[in-house]
Amino acid sequence: MNADTPRSPAASVVITTHDRDDELATCLASLQRQTIPLEIIVMDDKGSAATRDLVARIASSARYLHAGTGQGPAFQRNAGIAAASCEIVFSFDDDVELVDPTTCEKTLPDFADPQVAAIGIPFVNVRISQEVHHVTAHPRQQLHAFVGAAHAVRRSAFQQVGGFRAHYFYMGEEGDLAIRLLDHGHEVRAGTAPPMHHFESPRRSSRRAAICGRKNDVLFVMHNVPMPQAIVHLAGTIVNGLRFGLRHGHAGWHLRGLAQGLSEAWQHRRDRRPVSAACYRDYRALKRGSAGAALAWTAKPQP
Repeated sequence: MNADTPRSPAASVVITTHDRDDELATCLASLQRQTIPLEIIVMDDKGSAATRDLVARIASSARYLHAGTGQGPAFQRNAGIAAASCEIVFSFDDDVELVDPTTCEKTLPDFADPQVAAIGIPFVNVRISQEVHHVTAHPRQQLHAFVGAAHAVRRSAFQQVGGFRAHYFYMGEEGDLAIRLLDHGHEVRAGTAPPMHHFESPRRSSRRAAICGRKNDVLFVMHNVPMPQAIVHLAGTIVNGLRFGLRHGHAGWHLRGLAQGLSEAWQHRRDRRPVSAACYRDYRALKRGSAGAALAWTAKPQP
């Protein structure tokens, strides 16, 4: 093969962005330094000519796509993963930087087990603390959820369960996807690659995060939790949401989110697809941190 012939991509990368060109530039530059060839897809939620030009300037081989304005990260991730050509798709927010050039290469072996459908890639919220997220004591340990800023999915499994629910917009859509993957016999695991850096944008709206977070907590119960557990789970969700709002301020935002969640739960009542009781039980165990690498209901022999 001629040395100038482009190598086929080993994986796809989807970046969601909305009017944050400075952060996007840093993210794209770090992807250019990765040690494996990548198909890069930028999903622009604003549709900005400046963003399109920036992508062409920094990553000329990247695909710039605009699939609707103001649709939110969940919608844009779905569209980007649908457009991807590789089975393994990395999904990053525009405010992350891959500080180690081997991050993508070292994540691919985490998918060696065909049961693995999603990986939470280790990352640090550098503006908050030096804590590394998506790290567990056991290399095969499952996660109950992952953070959307830094993850990768197996495209076929992602599409099998319908991807992210776009009406979540953002906040909590990852846990909703994770429990549906678990219900289909897939696993979500912590990654083993070097940690990425996440620079949470100072323009992030705390009000939107509070409202969407509480709304989607309610929707999670409506969509996924079987009866009779749903009754107790919903009551706890409302009480804990109000308590969180009172403790951290802006209780009105959290109350509004809970009210919106109850309203949307009724609107989407025909979309209710609760997981099995066994899946729900094991999901709760994972969330409490008491489950190990393999759960009883999906267990298989490990080497």
